[in-house]
Amino acid sequence: MSYPSKAGPLAHLALASAALLLLLCGTLGGFAAGNRDLTKAQAWAVGEKLSKAALEYARGAKQSTVNDMLADARALAGSMSVTIEPFPAKSPELSARLRDYLLRGGDWRIAAQLEKNFSHSHAALYEVAVMANLLLLANSNQDSLVAEIVKRSREAELPAAIWQPAADLAAQGRSGEVLERAVKKMHNDAIAFLAGEASGITRFSPINVQIELAKSTYNLGEPFSFVVTSDRDCYFLVFTVDPDDKVEIHAPVVSGAYMGHPLLKAGERRQIPVPDAPGRAVITPPAGAYEIGAVCGREELQRFGLSQIELKEPAKAGRRSFQFHLGEKINLIDRNALSEATISYEVKSP
Repeated sequence: MSYPSKAGPLAHLALASAALLLLLCGTLGGFAAGNRDLTKAQAWAVGEKLSKAALEYARGAKQSTVNDMLADARALAGSMSVTIEPFPAKSPELSARLRDYLLRGGDWRIAAQLEKNFSHSHAALYEVAVMANLLLLANSNQDSLVAEIVKRSREAELPAAIWQPAADLAAQGRSGEVLERAVKKMHNDAIAFLAGEASGITRFSPINVQIELAKSTYNLGEPFSFVVTSDRDCYFLVFTVDPDDKVEIHAPVVSGAYMGHPLLKAGERRQIPVPDAPGRAVITPPAGAYEIGAVCGREELQRFGLSQIELKEPAKAGRRSFQFHLGEKINLIDRNALSEATISYEVKSP
């Protein structure tokens, strides 16, 4: 499949997996799941989700991204009769003000509401989840946060195996991907422990991206188009893998004339190439089995290390290198933030 040379080729692509629904269930290796208490799991999830939204707000994420995350946090909090107020206005002291907002916040303070509605443990769990994400905030006081994480975790009787790895890394001054990975694991392990065998609540509203083809078999020279949809607003790219394992990446930020805006709106059925594209796509050699895939994230994909530029070198090395690189990146990403999908089709010779 090819476009006019002005825009470069758009061929055939690959990926896997679909809706990223995180169920709050299971047991943890190394210790048994706690007695099931979904309200404690929800209290943790409110802290995790709200503080992640605050983190992105401080980092300058698009307001639509922050609003989407806040909507999820408010939905969880609302089910517990807890109110979430707007974030403080941006200022040079934003990091400090966000910490006050999350952990103090006046009479409406979330921890106070949780303690009133449920128990002191609920409040402590919310605060530990918040402070775990604050470890990732630039210019945060790591020593103070670690001390409070230890104190509140013990108050809530949260096993050290859950919180200690991330706390130890922060105490050692570690940062970047290694700390982010530890904090992500801390959240997942805490929810699994608190929810026990439960499978009835989710921390996040999932993204579900899908690809649709008109048929499964095409002939060389035949016009080609496909549709990408998502049930949440998300930023996307697509890529193809041909029968010779050649990978091509196609991002709207580069090929907007053919792919439209980088933000795929919830419920939108994006035809690619878009109907008013300055040219059409056609099936080109070689014949054989192809895959076409899409990845869609709540934030701009460069924040995940998945921009077209960052994927260019692995793609040059072929399918194996590309999929290995992609898998490594995806394993570091909070699973509520990203969705993938693939579909296969056949190209036949005349």
